[in-house]
Amino acid sequence: MAEVIPTTNSAFAVEIEKSNTPQRQLFQSDNGSAKFKSYIYASNELYYTSIELGPWIRGIASVEPGYLWASSSNSSALYYYKSNGALTPGEILQTIPLDFQPDGLDFQDGFLYVTERNRVHKCQTSPNFRAVETYKIAGNSVYGIAYDGNNFWLSSQSWGETGYKVLKVDMPN
Repeated sequence: MAEVIPTTNSAFAVEIEKSNTPQRQLFQSDNGSAKFKSYIYASNELYYTSIELGPWIRGIASVEPGYLWASSSNSSALYYYKSNGALTPGEILQTIPLDFQPDGLDFQDGFLYVTERNRVHKCQTSPNFRAVETYKIAGNSVYGIAYDGNNFWLSSQSWGETGYKVLKVDMPN
């Protein structure tokens, strides 16, 4: 059986901080919320609640300890966020307006992967934000994305079948 972490959130987005410290965090968004919550991974204690971003946070991607990206589907925007820990809730360092509604996010090897409809955009975040590659996932709507060190995994819904599935895909990173 898998380990269970109880939550009162709908957990539209879940991310574990890229960190090996005892204060490593688990981030969760909630149904329609413009904020996300940070929990201490080891104890599941609430660490902080973020400041308001755009509503319907559908993706969270840890960059390094204290820094993450969050996507707002309703606002069609990405937010680069700096956590200040439990003392203050943090600050938005950058807002990237998009011409689509982003869903899932993952940050790997200096690139931010953004899911949208049936596509995954591989984006550079500096010096200027831009998509460097777009992968089309035929016949599927893609919502979430994760990387296991070898492959990307996509939470998706097939256009021709009922229900959801997780696709293992080989995209160069």
